[in-house]
Amino acid sequence: MRLKLEIPQRDISKEEEHKLKFRKAAAKRWAPNLQRPPPQLKEINAAYNNKLMRHYTDGTAAPSDNIIRPPINRSARVDALLATLPLQPAQKLPKPLSQIQADHREQVRIAALLEPNRKITESAFAKELAKELEAFSSNGKPRDRKSLKRKSMVDSDSKVEDIQK
Repeated sequence: MRLKLEIPQRDISKEEEHKLKFRKAAAKRWAPNLQRPPPQLKEINAAYNNKLMRHYTDGTAAPSDNIIRPPINRSARVDALLATLPLQPAQKLPKPLSQIQADHREQVRIAALLEPNRKITESAFAKELAKELEAFSSNGKPRDRKSLKRKSMVDSDSKVEDIQK
């Protein structure tokens, strides 16, 4: 005997079915109006160079070299104002000796603060601890749990029977 599963569907009246068909037909009629057609040759010629074609990447829209840039007029008032500003981006003044010495003192102070950390990190105990903890690191490679377990067993020199007990 075969088993059969029937999922009850909602009964649709003739009026609802008619509405659904009418909506589908209306959507099909309006689909071309809602999609933007590619530009016609008349539009391309009427627009300035490469305006409509710059979004196409097939090489037809090569940038043109004849870009017209407007001339920038200088003003005596603006020039005088720029001259009064203390530091302009184009000019770089060398640092004064006191500033250089202060920067050097700050670097020496930071190096002195980091020296105890450096000694601890380079000690034999820290290196031995890093070797022991290497078994638990993934070395940046994604691994599954089984391979991590195997690697930790190999690094600990334990026998499989002892671990499975």
